[in-house]
Amino acid sequence: LKQHPLDSLDDDDQPFWSGTRRAPMPLRYSEEDRSLEQEKINDNLVDFVRHASRLRIETYLSEDTISGDNMLEFSCVSIEEAKAELLKTVDDVTAAKDNEVSFQKHITTKVHKAKTRLSQIKDDLNVASFEKDDDTNGHVTFVTAASNLRAIAYGITPVDAMET
Repeated sequence: LKQHPLDSLDDDDQPFWSGTRRAPMPLRYSEEDRSLEQEKINDNLVDFVRHASRLRIETYLSEDTISGDNMLEFSCVSIEEAKAELLKTVDDVTAAKDNEVSFQKHITTKVHKAKTRLSQIKDDLNVASFEKDDDTNGHVTFVTAASNLRAIAYGITPVDAMET
């Protein structure tokens, strides 16, 4: 839309977004809008982010770090749990800022945790193999969510995993 705004014209001075060209609609997550269309957008955005994150983690971390319950726990975090954790972190930082020594300890702890996590990252990346028959790996869910988000952005009806 930056290169071709909704009112832009093509080389023949015709509206760029006409005929077979459809203008994409920006998608946003919204808890306030309870319409069926927004619920589909929200569900697909959550699935996309959750499973894209999982694939990214699997690329960087060793197999034993991400196996079994660790990964299941990661991929089952609800939006409410994520918000609560974010608010807790914000509250911790706000409280720590009131006391400079406490704030420095808080930041130091965060840095040490990050270093520990980084030490688990391997120098070579794991290769992700697409496996459509294993529902627990999130591969089909990721592809379906990506496909549906693109479809919704272009005014096309989203489909389920079997049709993707």
